[in-house]
Amino acid sequence: MKRFVRIFTRAARMQINGRIALALAVSEQVQARQKETMAGPITRLHRLQVSALVSKDFFRLRDALYRLGATGLFSVMPYALAEMADGIFPIVAALRILGRADLADAYVNALFDFLPFCIGVVRRFEGGNDIAEILTSLGSRFIGLADTSDGKSMPELLKRFEQALEVEPAFACLGIVQSNLRKFVVKIQGDSQRQTKPSMDELRAYYEQQAAELGIDLNDPHDQFADIVRIGLEDLDPTRVVKNCEHIHVMTTTYGMPAEMLGLPTAGSKRVVCLKHGHSIETLSLDSAYQTFAKISPWAKDQICCENCPDKAPHPEGWEWTQEWETQQHAKYQERIKSYQPNGERDHFKA
Repeated sequence: MKRFVRIFTRAARMQINGRIALALAVSEQVQARQKETMAGPITRLHRLQVSALVSKDFFRLRDALYRLGATGLFSVMPYALAEMADGIFPIVAALRILGRADLADAYVNALFDFLPFCIGVVRRFEGGNDIAEILTSLGSRFIGLADTSDGKSMPELLKRFEQALEVEPAFACLGIVQSNLRKFVVKIQGDSQRQTKPSMDELRAYYEQQAAELGIDLNDPHDQFADIVRIGLEDLDPTRVVKNCEHIHVMTTTYGMPAEMLGLPTAGSKRVVCLKHGHSIETLSLDSAYQTFAKISPWAKDQICCENCPDKAPHPEGWEWTQEWETQQHAKYQERIKSYQPNGERDHFKA
């Protein structure tokens, strides 16, 4: 029990560091799409450091499995192997995201090296239902290490696991285990193929988790990074502003390291533009920008603003912002910029 607790604790630490590495890998990928970023080199260095900690724990866990076998503690090995497979999942996912499938597969293959012996240990256990549950749990962890972007990866891992099971004498519960694992593969592949567009709540939850993995405490009122991220999360959905008029366009202009790390561009300056009359204003907070934008200030008293605009055209009740609508608005904005002819008046669009 003492040895298993040590293995469980180390595997849990490996998983925690792996989740950090996964969050950093996602950030690294986002920053790569943004080309040169301030956070890019820092993110990569941090990810490499955390990945090294994961590798260190993995090799120590591998050695611990060998010691379990050498000392005759065979019954612990299948459970320890399951914990290793569970703990290594985040770093394998991170490596696949970064295009290092070779390293990801090396981790997976190292686990498969232990599988035949561990299955032989399970064969000695008593109780058909318990054995079926153990093998199904172990198999789902191994199959879960597949590359979800490759439709062949999961069936191939399932086949490898089944080949390890199909030895003489066969398990009495072999059919049950195979059926359970095949249903598992069908479900996972079906879920990945649907890929429904995430809701705003799901997007916020993703960014909140990503922030937590990167060490940003969104509950800390004194953390400036957290403050910027909170604003970015609030401004993910600009419906509360743009619903007031179909001529309003909101776009992100500049952003810094917090936005780069999370891939959250709304954690930056937003510009609110009137496509009808050309007024615009830019601040970090969307609510702050609109509060000023809708009033006379900062323009002269005789200028049109939302409060006195005869062209104000609110959207229907229940209307919500979508990325598709945003794309259309930005196309209108680009056309307005192209067609603008300086006539001595201030160019509000470029203010």
